[in-house]
Amino acid sequence: MDRYAASGTQTAVGASPGKTALVVLASALTRAKIHHFALSVGGTPVADNILEWLIRRVTADGTGTAVTPTLLDPGAPVAQLTARQGYSAEPTFGTTLFDLAVHQRSIYQWNATPGGELVLPATAGAGIGLTPVHASYAGAAGSVAHWSE
Repeated sequence: MDRYAASGTQTAVGASPGKTALVVLASALTRAKIHHFALSVGGTPVADNILEWLIRRVTADGTGTAVTPTLLDPGAPVAQLTARQGYSAEPTFGTTLFDLAVHQRSIYQWNATPGGELVLPATAGAGIGLTPVHASYAGAAGSVAHWSE
């Protein structure tokens, strides 16, 4: 399987339900698996904030800015999946797969154990979204996801 990555930023973290930083969108042609993601907060910390990160299934895409997936193997074909960041109109979400509070001064990385990857269905418009949530933090938050297809 070939491996790809995409990173996304939300410049203004929102209160619940938050504003999505990155969505990896499925393709009808393949079932991809997310095997790594990292979560962080950009800029200079101004307080000791805790951001809640929600990793959720996307059932319908919203309005975001396209992100070109990076080939982790330069010999791989172009990715079949797409990605978006900085949503102005949020996607429609389904099941929450991951919910974790992360301190603003920390970076959190998740690596799947073999067989424990987050699987995307072979359904156009479906996907997995990474959303930071905070009631009053006004700064940026970023994320990166690696997947295989």
